[in-house]
Amino acid sequence: MSLLRFFSQLPNDVFWLWFSGLMYLAMTVVFLLGPFRRERIELMQGILGFLAGMASFHLLMGASMYWTNTTLAILAAFGAITGSAFLLKFPLLVLPSLAVRKSLFYGALAIGWLLMIWLLLFQGGLQTAMMTGAIYMIVVSGTISGFYIVWKGFHLEDPALKVKCIGGGCSILSCCFLAHLIVLTVGLNVFAKTFIVLAPVALIVVVYLARMMERQKMVAASPSPSG
Repeated sequence: MSLLRFFSQLPNDVFWLWFSGLMYLAMTVVFLLGPFRRERIELMQGILGFLAGMASFHLLMGASMYWTNTTLAILAAFGAITGSAFLLKFPLLVLPSLAVRKSLFYGALAIGWLLMIWLLLFQGGLQTAMMTGAIYMIVVSGTISGFYIVWKGFHLEDPALKVKCIGGGCSILSCCFLAHLIVLTVGLNVFAKTFIVLAPVALIVVVYLARMMERQKMVAASPSPSG
């Protein structure tokens, strides 16, 4: 009962950040125990890293607001930057060289981490840390990765892959592009909250739906037993 009272008395922004963070955390566990365990490829690593990064961002940012702690805000932005960088694995696949892909991935990660180190050293405020994480997500996860994934989906022939790319890309765009753009310009309003909460669920649903389509395709293609 005391736990329910605690959540009911939380500031509105903190409640929604923690709620969305718990959603991301739950979807991270579901993805880790389901799709990722069956298919540990580079793209699955990207999705897992993104989900885990977003979970830490929302939970720690909510905690930083609740306790007015700048260090927690910087750690939250660190999680957002790390998760966003993992999504770069998708557009980087256009490059044939694995060494170049790894170099660009770690380069993007290093830029984000250096920003966080700079904030820690020069004591950037809570608002600065939140804006840094949000802008990095808008640029890296939303503009570069999200739009690329959707664009790629429209050029694929396989229905399951098309669903994965278009559906997954739209989920990422709703959270990392639209929601954080709204937060930076208007604030954490009802539209931003909706996008933030539904994005992780939609992403997992899309992955499972695509896997169901792949199974049905395999069943349809397998020869039926002769009577």
